[in-house]
Amino acid sequence: GRFERFADGRWEFRDLEGTNDTAQVRCDGQLFDGPRGKQLALTLTGRNVPLDKELHDSLKSSMQQAWDNLEPTGTIDLETNVTWLVEPKKLELVVVARPRADAASIKPRMFPYLMEKLQGTLVYRDGRVTFDDFHARHGRTEITGRGQWDFLPDGSWDFCIRDVAVDRLRPDDRDLLQALPGRLRESLARLNIEGTMYLARGRFDVHHSPAVAAPTRTAWDARLGLQPGRISCGLSIDNIRGEVALRGESDGATFSSEGELDVESLSYKKLQFTEVRGPLWIEPDRVLFGSWVAKREQQPNGAPIAPPRAVTGRLLGGTVRADAWVAPKFTPCYALNAELLGADLAQYATETMTGRQELKGRMGMTLNLMGRRPTIAGLQGGGRMWLRDGDVYKLPVMIAMLKLLSMQEPDVTAFSDADILFQIAGDHVYLSQIQFNGDAVSLVGQGELDFQSNIDLAFSARLGRNKWQVPILTPLMGEASRQTMVIKVRGPLYDPEASRDVLPGVKEALRELEANLRSSPAAGPGQPAFGQPNPGPNPLRR
Repeated sequence: GRFERFADGRWEFRDLEGTNDTAQVRCDGQLFDGPRGKQLALTLTGRNVPLDKELHDSLKSSMQQAWDNLEPTGTIDLETNVTWLVEPKKLELVVVARPRADAASIKPRMFPYLMEKLQGTLVYRDGRVTFDDFHARHGRTEITGRGQWDFLPDGSWDFCIRDVAVDRLRPDDRDLLQALPGRLRESLARLNIEGTMYLARGRFDVHHSPAVAAPTRTAWDARLGLQPGRISCGLSIDNIRGEVALRGESDGATFSSEGELDVESLSYKKLQFTEVRGPLWIEPDRVLFGSWVAKREQQPNGAPIAPPRAVTGRLLGGTVRADAWVAPKFTPCYALNAELLGADLAQYATETMTGRQELKGRMGMTLNLMGRRPTIAGLQGGGRMWLRDGDVYKLPVMIAMLKLLSMQEPDVTAFSDADILFQIAGDHVYLSQIQFNGDAVSLVGQGELDFQSNIDLAFSARLGRNKWQVPILTPLMGEASRQTMVIKVRGPLYDPEASRDVLPGVKEALRELEANLRSSPAAGPGQPAFGQPNPGPNPLRR
């Protein structure tokens, strides 16, 4: 290196070089009288400097505290500016560190998740560490952000990271789960999230108190997304694509987070929901959706502090409104109250039924569900479903029944309205009341189906005059006939089989009629065959 003394008493030295293990260090500086008195200014440039104990011990105490909390390993490049004020004996230090490519990693104590292949610039100045363009990897997961770390004179510190983005995050990553606080880890495990997650536009603030055993407080504001994902918390929700905005805090022992759903689409069974939006609240032992979020906080008179809002969405061209909660540690462990308005029957048939379906109409439904264990076996509830301005005569169930009622092709006005009451127990749906209303025929029944779309239904027919001529039955009962037979429909929903059974009260009359027919002469040329339309008066009409 070179030393030089100037006439004004100033000393300069340049190109001082040395090595320490793998590190190559260069030093430039000067000693001079400045506005603050005599001072020594040094610039130390290090290349390939190992992050070892020797470097740790050479740092100021606040920098050692940052080091201890980050647990760095690997090698870095350093640029250190040191100013020593002789009279006040004050040291000023600015350190700029840049990790060597693919050669440095950290594992923060506040979030013990190994981050490797560090990139970016870290600057230390006056008790504050700032970092810009931070980039790291954990397996296939990528993490970026920027922020600062302040070390206060009382021994406490504040850490803030902004513009956080995390890509290709796996919720079943064991390292991630182990890094999370205990209560948050338990809650995440109960949701059974699968798929690829990401974090966008995140901010995290951490405050650490110098008091012994004092909790570290954390606050966050971020958007968490799935692309796609699945949640199994009693009911299985699949193909989730979208985000939830989360704002919350934790004191180490517990946490709470308020959120807003913004889900592009998700599916349950064969039903696809879109534009799912609404409020969300997460605590260690429960998750609230919709109006329950506002109801958790009440005014002295019992009214919610904020106006309740349901979770809304689109399904089959209609609108869905829902409120729900999940509490995996308790019994019951989940509940759902929902309504569907204005859904398109034709779209439902296209998306859920095999073969070509020609159905139309608008559907609606109310639904109340409750689960007593985190499986479908504990599901129970009920509701109502209705159809208006429809035409369902080509529904497989209807086709099977109409074959028993008439050989004629039904007209397009058949069965325009329908109402169904149902109860749910486990994987079975019990239809306590089914009513199809049409201009010609009305069908009233009950039965059950399972979640594999197998049905077991029974109907009775109410027949209109001169619209349907049922062999034997209509001439027997005529216009006054009401419930004269039971039609049973069994099998898969898309291809059921129907059979009929005359009600016990009519069987005796039928046997008497058949005996009379066998003993009477055959119908003459001017008489209609049995079961064909008869424009004249019915001889059995009463």
